[in-house]
Amino acid sequence: MTVKPMIPSDPHLTDKGLPPNIGKNIAISRKSHGMTQGDLAAVVGVARQTVAKWESGAAIPDLENAKAISKTLSISLDRLVGLEDENEDNVPFMPHGKKFFGVCKLGSYGTLRIPEDALELFDLHTGDELVVLGNPTYGIGVCKAESLRSALDALKERLGV
Repeated sequence: MTVKPMIPSDPHLTDKGLPPNIGKNIAISRKSHGMTQGDLAAVVGVARQTVAKWESGAAIPDLENAKAISKTLSISLDRLVGLEDENEDNVPFMPHGKKFFGVCKLGSYGTLRIPEDALELFDLHTGDELVVLGNPTYGIGVCKAESLRSALDALKERLGV
């Protein structure tokens, strides 16, 4: 009788020993950066078909390529391979340059409590004028009125208006 050694299973790996989410994570993050497979391949220095294989799960990037992907897509290696699935707010892969501040509840009279870290980051204070912009497809956004005025003034100056 042959006895096979018991190897403890790693919950972070598939039955093939591969990180389960790396291909999906590459695809999601690449798309959130507005990159094609060809774009990512060019930056990393591989063929587009190689990126397609990574994303389909047929192959995984070696450590050097994983580091290049991580740097290009601005995500940690842990997140890339699926050891860190989501941020602390359970929001998967925010688009590049975006931050999730939390969920706000609309109060009476249309009041909205903006999370503290957003107030700090954007230097918002009681009494500041805010502009609410949006459309039905992309939703709404808020910015300081003075920032919008400054941007519009700069645009007018560039256009000679």
